[in-house]
Amino acid sequence: MRSIDRREYSGMPAATTLKTGLGSAAIAAAGAAAAAGGTGLWPGAAALALSGAGVWSWLAYCRRRAARRCDACAAQAKAAPPSNLHQRFESMSRRFQELLQEYGEQERSLLRQRNQLAGAVRKRTAELVQANRRLEKLDRVKDEFVSLLAHELRTPLTSVWSYVELLLSYGDEIEAAQRREFLEIARGQVLRVTRLVNELLDLSRLRSGKFQLQPAAQCVAEVMREVVASLREVAAKDRHELVIAPLEEGLAVFCDRDRLLQILVNLVGNAIKYSPGGSRVTLHAAADGAGRTLLTVSDNGPGIPHEERELVFEPFYRTRCAEPTKVEGTGLGLYLSRELARQMRGDLHVADTDSGGAELVLALPAAAGGGPDRAPVAAHAAAGEGRS
Repeated sequence: MRSIDRREYSGMPAATTLKTGLGSAAIAAAGAAAAAGGTGLWPGAAALALSGAGVWSWLAYCRRRAARRCDACAAQAKAAPPSNLHQRFESMSRRFQELLQEYGEQERSLLRQRNQLAGAVRKRTAELVQANRRLEKLDRVKDEFVSLLAHELRTPLTSVWSYVELLLSYGDEIEAAQRREFLEIARGQVLRVTRLVNELLDLSRLRSGKFQLQPAAQCVAEVMREVVASLREVAAKDRHELVIAPLEEGLAVFCDRDRLLQILVNLVGNAIKYSPGGSRVTLHAAADGAGRTLLTVSDNGPGIPHEERELVFEPFYRTRCAEPTKVEGTGLGLYLSRELARQMRGDLHVADTDSGGAELVLALPAAAGGGPDRAPVAAHAAAGEGRS
């Protein structure tokens, strides 16, 4: 066997050097054992052991070499472009994420729409409930109005018919004074029906927008005196006292005179109807310092409860502070009065009082002059003057 040169030995890999060295040592050991003439198993065993060490060294070298090749393959796989399968997987993953995001947005959108729809349904349901209540109230008011209107028309017409029948049947037997009394009663009932018809016509005109006014400067004192004169006989029946409080000189309002008379007659008439006999109804007026004149009608009756102070201005509503069955009227007077006041750029409301009774305040635009009569009006320009 040739010997290995040192230079050749030094140029070999470490594993190869170890293998070669171990193999040479094994051969040399076997040869020495044979040359010594030794017999038995020990020389062969030693040679085999040395040969096994070389085998284990060779296996370790192979393992390291395989590990290096695996690392090189992994690095090459990382540097190489992805395969078609990898690209498809990445694309499917991105699409799946997009679908998840789209699904989440649609779910949130549906949730918002559901909440909006539920809110709209609740709001519409509440509106329908309120509308149904209003319809029920209007239906109830309509029935009450029809019944009240029938009563308001039947009573005066029955009275007129009765007195006319008396005059036609016993005209020659009835004294002149009594005949005149019957005619006066019949005329009063006809006027009552006329007022009722006029109220209904005014209501129709206001709601249709066909109401016309002729505004001008009106003297408050003159208008109040005319109201007192027109209601003197009505007040005298139950001994009511109509009083005009002292007014400022030249106090005037800008309005339609006939409509102002209609409003005040209605307010004073209500005060007479709802006040006990022998009580006082007071008319007063004053400037409020804001370009308006406040005309007030107050009485000593039961007053208007706080919770009804707006209800009394609704059509056909009649206050429950008294017995409505004993008081004439359709419940249109205050409604028409407020609407007329607003048509003339004014307003009408119930004021707070500490002395009891009711106090209604009519606010109208103030005018520059009050007409020919500018003298102060004395108190007690009342219906009582006609009774003395």
